[in-house]
Amino acid sequence: MRDELATLVRHFLREPPLLMPDRRVPPFVYHPDDKNLPLGPRRRWFRPRRRQPKIPILRILRDFSPDRARAVFPWRDRRQLDRPFAYPIHLPSRSSQIWLPSADPNGRSFLDRLPAAVLNAAKQGELVFALDYSAEGTSRTTRWLAETHECFDRAGIPAARAMLLTQNSLGPAEMAAWAETHGRSSFMNAVPAHFSLLYSFFHYRRPGDLIDTGLKSGQETARDGRRRPHRFLSLNRRMRAHRLVLVLHLLAHGRLDDSLISFGTSPSSDEIAELTGEMFGTDSAIFENTLEHAREFAERLPIFLDIDFAENHQISAVRQFDFDLFGNSYIGLLTETDYATEHVVRFTEKTWKTIAACQPFVLVGVKGLLAELRGLGFRTFSPLIDERYDAEPDPARRMELILAEVDRLSKLSMDEIHDLYVALWPALEHNARHLETAAGNVFDEFAERIFDVLAR
Repeated sequence: MRDELATLVRHFLREPPLLMPDRRVPPFVYHPDDKNLPLGPRRRWFRPRRRQPKIPILRILRDFSPDRARAVFPWRDRRQLDRPFAYPIHLPSRSSQIWLPSADPNGRSFLDRLPAAVLNAAKQGELVFALDYSAEGTSRTTRWLAETHECFDRAGIPAARAMLLTQNSLGPAEMAAWAETHGRSSFMNAVPAHFSLLYSFFHYRRPGDLIDTGLKSGQETARDGRRRPHRFLSLNRRMRAHRLVLVLHLLAHGRLDDSLISFGTSPSSDEIAELTGEMFGTDSAIFENTLEHAREFAERLPIFLDIDFAENHQISAVRQFDFDLFGNSYIGLLTETDYATEHVVRFTEKTWKTIAACQPFVLVGVKGLLAELRGLGFRTFSPLIDERYDAEPDPARRMELILAEVDRLSKLSMDEIHDLYVALWPALEHNARHLETAAGNVFDEFAERIFDVLAR
């Protein structure tokens, strides 16, 4: 059994199973005697470079600390199989629902696709499943949680033998609240970490990359007096209501001309009204102001500044950036992915790009994001930038506070904006240099949580 499981693990780490449904990619089911390891017609998409684990979290763990990575995931050393280890299963960020029986034509779950050796090891307490949702971190629906736990019940495996790796800092509280509501004593362990910080740091840390370039450009502006031609920078790839409201507000106040603003989709005026009404209410002042400029805005879209994603679908959002956009603008209007989402506190690469580029920002996101940044050791910009919006729970009122601060910054002359940047430079420099420390701390905390679950 040990030799069989060790062989399975070696195959898994060489070509980790993505377990896609039959209609898209044949499922990757490995057997110890299978030397061919067929990957199906899209094999080239998922085949990693030699000795490089494809699953993102494995690669991050290995690069940060090979010794600790081997302690969590037993790479090829079968001697390390004498104690429980983590068996990762990758959940693609936008399609995690497909692992459930309700989405499979044959009623199979992700556990039904695994070899018997893996399932038996889990039942005997030799491994813990790590459901890797670390590329995202959205709140899990009640249906998803219920059906995933039912899969473990049906397989005869305690749900406590599984971890859900997530970027959502509120994941453990959400999981515990769901379990209490449904009377479950055994439930998955939510293991949160700011994985986007780890991913981004690896791409921006190299000599001459974004961090070095940001520090150099910031020093030229703050110490040598180099002027930047644009007031704001706001990059908006996907259409979301809070991004619509912000950009329409800039349009209404004539700020699209002296700022760098992108918007990667082209909604109709009716779609703009519908999205805004759903998030902020049709009786809000925000909705009325949006309607006033919806048609004019719709006629100007899409607006591309860096890369036209409509023509470049395969470009990674983490690695894609044009530094000239950051280096030629003073203040970022940073529109995170989540805004009115409940039970979610997480960051995406948008925040880390802006920090690495040494740009101060107004953060348009869920309540408490700035407080979370400070908890990671970063500095924010109060009182020079009014950040009271971060503590406001009501989405409409929070947006009003954000727009009020944007208006105040819009009224400053370019000389005053330059002086503001100079005054904020100590915090900006600290934040860019702190990325390495923060990423290391995030990794250490994540590893400790993994070890804690494995020791139970």
